[in-house]
Amino acid sequence: DLILCIGVLAHAESPVALIEKIISLLRPGGTIIMESTDASHFLSPLVVLYHRLWEMFKPIGYTLNLISSVEVIEIFRQRHFKLSSIYRYNLPGFPGMDRLIPQGMLHAMVRMMYGTPNHNRNASLGKECVYLFSDNRVTGTIVS
Repeated sequence: DLILCIGVLAHAESPVALIEKIISLLRPGGTIIMESTDASHFLSPLVVLYHRLWEMFKPIGYTLNLISSVEVIEIFRQRHFKLSSIYRYNLPGFPGMDRLIPQGMLHAMVRMMYGTPNHNRNASLGKECVYLFSDNRVTGTIVS
């Protein structure tokens, strides 16, 4: 009925294959909540640079898949899923802050800056995207 896929898309060998597998596991009429970093966001090159610098000291052994929010939405649309909602945000500070600041405080800071999923403030500043997709495979219509 509900599948959550949080922070995995960039690490999958094939984002499209991962999405297709998730869809194949979902019951008709179900919901998918997907989270990914928008590769087309103006802050994303900084994240890529951070990861490349980090890999000089601790290689991860694979290349991150950079995928834009437009691409994620289109992949789902072509498979008869409707984007019901999107919440955009950034974690405060620099990469790795989530290891220094308690989760509750990070959550409060994100909510203060970006609001709630129903009232997403400053969304254009957020490179992290949480998507809510609804299954329209029953009708077989492609939602635009």
